Amino acid sequence: MSAARRALRQKHNAILPVERLPPEILRIIFTSCAEIDPPLLFAPLPKTRIGWLAVTHTCRRWRDVALEHSGLWAQVSRSLGPEWADTFVERAKMMPL
Repeated sequence: MSAARRALRQKHNAILPVERLPPEILRIIFTSCAEIDPPLLFAPLPKTRIGWLAVTHTCRRWRDVALEHSGLWAQVSRSLGPEWADTFVERAKMMPL
């Protein structure tokens, strides 16, 4: 049942106007989100939040675009801890940090 629900959601999402945005526009939007809403995972409660990382949790397409956008990951956030820092460096690929 879960697979059927996921397939139905994917079909529904595919017809939404936002899905017609090219990856280049999504990258610009995601970069703006990163500047405006940094993640604060180790902030005091209730301020703990994932910030712009939420775009990677929105849908498969947004996640793929965000993960492939190496410039998005070049700003390594120290508030996330060493494991996340390693992930950011890996995803930044050859971009200067």
